[in-house]
Amino acid sequence: MATRAACRCPCRCRKTWCTAARPPCGLYAADLTNQVDAQGYQLVPVGGAAKGAATDTTPPTVQLFLNDESFVSGGLTGVNSLLLGKLFDLSGINTSNAGVGHELTATLDNDPVKLVVINDSYTAAVDDFTHGQLRYDYKNLSPGPHTLQVKAWDTYNNSAVGNVEFIVAQTAQLALDHVLNYPNPFSNLTTFHFDHNKAGQELDVQVQIFTIAGRLVKTLHTNVLASTSHNQSVSWDGRDDYNDQLARGVYVYRISVRSPADQQTVSKFEKLVLLN
Repeated sequence: MATRAACRCPCRCRKTWCTAARPPCGLYAADLTNQVDAQGYQLVPVGGAAKGAATDTTPPTVQLFLNDESFVSGGLTGVNSLLLGKLFDLSGINTSNAGVGHELTATLDNDPVKLVVINDSYTAAVDDFTHGQLRYDYKNLSPGPHTLQVKAWDTYNNSAVGNVEFIVAQTAQLALDHVLNYPNPFSNLTTFHFDHNKAGQELDVQVQIFTIAGRLVKTLHTNVLASTSHNQSVSWDGRDDYNDQLARGVYVYRISVRSPADQQTVSKFEKLVLLN
């Protein structure tokens, strides 16, 4: 006996949802030997939402960092870096693989070839589906400037994009960047900042203050057991090594950072202005 069957669904589809409110799906079958046929259809609602359902048009918030949450966009990092993300949405973050084009993705340097789906790298907070953390490892990044873009969707199909810029050090050796003190000028207290490419490692940090004539007036030192990418562990109150208040004016400081793991030391000079 030869048979054939056809199924038709006369509805106009957009993405993965049917726009018809109640699209009929029909089935036709025929027995060509006995010249008998049959047909019928069933009204099957596809997609849509219940009447009165809550609406959400607010996209998620996406914050991105490299290695740790102290990282400042544009900072320095190493060839192997950890992408960190903090995501939030009142309706929850969509991590389903079912919706084509609605995956959680990361793109390096705006290159579609370097787009990766990172659904499995996102973990929602315990007992709170509205926020969570993203952790994704990048290996063997090329030296120089880069950008990372993460696109996230909530469960109501709202999307948002987060961006972070960073510079991969040209060498595996210890490197410093963005050396500064804030506030500058200052009166009572200033804090020294710098970025480096040895996140998670122990570092010895020394700050030396000199007059314009080159006389050393103050030495500050600290040991950081597990340094973050951005360091701000040393502050100064404007007094010298004898606890005397220094005169107002311009001073030169040198930040020296040493890595005990590989015995590398790197230094940079900058200027500050003391007001009193």
